[in-house]
Amino acid sequence: MTCLVHASGGGSDRPLLTKVITPTEIQNFDNVAKFDLHNLDITTFDELVSLIDWLSKEPHMALIRGQAIREGPNQFRRLRPRAGAPATIRASAEGEHWIMLDIDKYVLPDFIDDKDEMIDLIISELPAPFQDSSFVYQWSSSSFVHGDVKTVSIHLFFALKRPRTCYNLHTRTMRGDWSSGLIDAAPFNPIQLHYTASPIFKDRVIDPLSDNRTGVRFDRNDTVDLKPFVEPRTSPNFRTGGAPLVQDIDGLISVIGDDGHIHAATRTASYAYARQTPFALRSDDTFISKVMEQIAKAGRGDDYSEHYVKRMIDTAVVKITR
Repeated sequence: MTCLVHASGGGSDRPLLTKVITPTEIQNFDNVAKFDLHNLDITTFDELVSLIDWLSKEPHMALIRGQAIREGPNQFRRLRPRAGAPATIRASAEGEHWIMLDIDKYVLPDFIDDKDEMIDLIISELPAPFQDSSFVYQWSSSSFVHGDVKTVSIHLFFALKRPRTCYNLHTRTMRGDWSSGLIDAAPFNPIQLHYTASPIFKDRVIDPLSDNRTGVRFDRNDTVDLKPFVEPRTSPNFRTGGAPLVQDIDGLISVIGDDGHIHAATRTASYAYARQTPFALRSDDTFISKVMEQIAKAGRGDDYSEHYVKRMIDTAVVKITR
C-alpha cells in the first residue's frame, strides 16, 4: 500500500506540485503544507505504467512511499506526532512492490548528446538486477530547457518481484552496495514527495521533450528480482564512526578503464575523493591530472576532458554536503 497525495485546496487556489517554466524563469514547486491523502496498491508493472502516465498529466498530485494512517483531505505529512497533533503517515511494514530511482545531476561524458544513449548509459551503471528489467522514466522538469546539457536528472520507476521497505532501501543507498553516489536516498523517506507531473510551459515556451518527457522501456523482465540487503555488521570505532569505510583513492583511479569502464569508475573515484579529502587538503588539479592520465592509458583521452572530471567532482561535493 502506498499513498497518492493531492495538494489541498479548491479550484484555482489548489497549489501546484510541478514547476512552471516561462521565458525568463523556472518557477519552483509551490510551498504546500496540507494534502488530501489516498492509499492505493501498486503490485504489477502494468499498474505502475498506468499510474505514472496518469500522474504525469496531474499538476496537483504526487506520490509518496508511505501510507496514510487515515485517508482524507487537508492533512499534514507527518511520520511522528507533533505539538499534540497525531502522525498521518507510516512506513509500510511489508514494503512496496515498486521503487523510484532518483538519478540527480548525472554528469554526462562530453561525447554523448542523444537522449536514448543517455538513458542507456545510466541503466548500464545501475545494480545488475535493474539492467534487464522494464521501467518507466521521467526526465526532470528543467531537463534540456537551457540547450547545452552537461548533467541530467531522471526518475526511473521499476516494479519489484517482492516488496522492499523504505528503511532497507535507504540504508542500502546510504552505506550499502548502492552508496556509490549514483542513486539518491531521499525518495526512500516514507514522506518524501515523488514529483510526477510534467512541468507547465507558459508564454510560448516550447517543451524541448514534447511527448518524450515520460516514457516506457520494455525489457526481458517486468519485475526486478531484488535480493534483500543485509546491513553489514561492523564494530564502531573512532575512525569510521559508522560512516562508509575509507577507500584507496589512488587504487580507485588505477582501475579506470579496466574492461572499458571509464564513466562509472571515474564517478566512484570522484565521490571517494570528495567524501574523504578535507577541503583544506584538496588538490583538484592533481586529482584531475591523475584521472586524465589513466583515461589516456585506456585509449579514451580524446573522449573525455578535464572539465568533465571537474563537473564530476563538483557534483559529488554538492550531493555529499547538502
